[in-house]
Amino acid sequence: MLSAEFSLNNETHARPPFSRGGESEAQTFSEANPVSRISTFYAENFVPDDTKDKQRNLLNSELRQAGIEDFKPVKFWDFISKVQDHIAELAGLENDFDDPERPRFDKHNFLHCYSPKQSGLALYNSENETWKVKKFSCCCKYCFWCKTRARARLSASRVDFVEQLAAKGVDKLWRLQFTIPKSKADIIINNKDKEKYIRKKIVKFVRKAFGVKTEDNMAIDVIYHPVGSNNLMEDHPHFHIIVYPYYVRKNKKYNENDKNSKKFFEYIAKCDKLDLEFLKNQWNEALKEVYETDFEANQPQVSYIPLQSKKGKRKTRHAIKYDFRAFNKDFEEKAVKQTQEGVVIKCKKYVDFEPLDFWRGVSYRDYAERWMYVVDNMSITPYGLLHCFSSWVDNGIFTKIGKDVDKIEDYDVREMCDIHIIRGKEYCKQKQKIIWKREEWAYISSLDKWLKIDRDASWFYGDLGFGGVNVIQ
Repeated sequence: MLSAEFSLNNETHARPPFSRGGESEAQTFSEANPVSRISTFYAENFVPDDTKDKQRNLLNSELRQAGIEDFKPVKFWDFISKVQDHIAELAGLENDFDDPERPRFDKHNFLHCYSPKQSGLALYNSENETWKVKKFSCCCKYCFWCKTRARARLSASRVDFVEQLAAKGVDKLWRLQFTIPKSKADIIINNKDKEKYIRKKIVKFVRKAFGVKTEDNMAIDVIYHPVGSNNLMEDHPHFHIIVYPYYVRKNKKYNENDKNSKKFFEYIAKCDKLDLEFLKNQWNEALKEVYETDFEANQPQVSYIPLQSKKGKRKTRHAIKYDFRAFNKDFEEKAVKQTQEGVVIKCKKYVDFEPLDFWRGVSYRDYAERWMYVVDNMSITPYGLLHCFSSWVDNGIFTKIGKDVDKIEDYDVREMCDIHIIRGKEYCKQKQKIIWKREEWAYISSLDKWLKIDRDASWFYGDLGFGGVNVIQ
């Protein structure tokens, strides 16, 4: 328990100062539902992106013309629970509460892991007066929450890695994107061997573009996305490449008895401009080997972020977060209408370089299958010194964050808590549009205290040494 001698800077609230409700109520639908063809409904009328009111009117008109009039605005948690039910069935998650030796809560924990109210542990460090919160998670790879938190931890570690590189004098972070032509997308889909081959070819010619030898361990992340954000139901395989222009070589003549002898030599792969024609030609050659035919591939996208400025640091965080994203936010926010059988999702395509919106109907089961397909096929593959990063930490060249820093022994107060996820919309003055806003709060009932994540407390990444069960009341 928390004793009175601990001085807390955070204000205690009887309830979280929410500006909106949590949308936790279930949505009621008519039993006589005419949408038996939801998975084939497709609104093909394209509307320019700047006519928002016309878009809404046209969508409602298209639904009425198709004989579909019972679509309602999306109730978020009801929509998520319906998708989760199908994921649990497709993934074969089951419960076994009656097993006296090893009861299983797989399905129960999965269905409750991402919900308006969850369970966790609040930890307080009296020495530095900080709170951290650990949520009990189901650890299922198809869980929206667990997949997102895993990617968030990885992106945070990469941002920290970039900050360490900037301190060593690295001035640029390079980003490249290679897209598989849509006409050839079917060959790489569900083909891990083809994906792996193309990935290795990319790393090989990217090293050449930077003038780095194959045996040098320049840090590279290759992120494969099977879909894009514009149309989740359409295959769009592409590779995001993040190049950290830095590598380390071992000194073969190292003498441990000589104080001036260096065990490692650190190098920065200086590059002011990449040869785009070389990259395109190499990309074409790689695809020709895979598809065994001649065709003109898309021009690779190349950009860099300067690291020695505050603006560059902000851009780095955003870029890594974007490339490392788990697509859960896209699957959550693309649904614009909801019925008992499925949703209408918003899509976008480019016609003559103009963004045009359209909609398509998807059943909950198809949406769940699509999410599972994306999770099964997207990947992040580290190369160079990132592949064996722990060894460089052990040698004192880098430091780690997160799981290796958080130790439960450092926290002298440990209280059970409820974690509430609050979602709503509000107007963003900076972006000048309505945006979704999500807040996470932890409530410690024994102390009658609310903690807002990222303001009053942060997430605890370490191991607790025990597990917990999410219980919804």
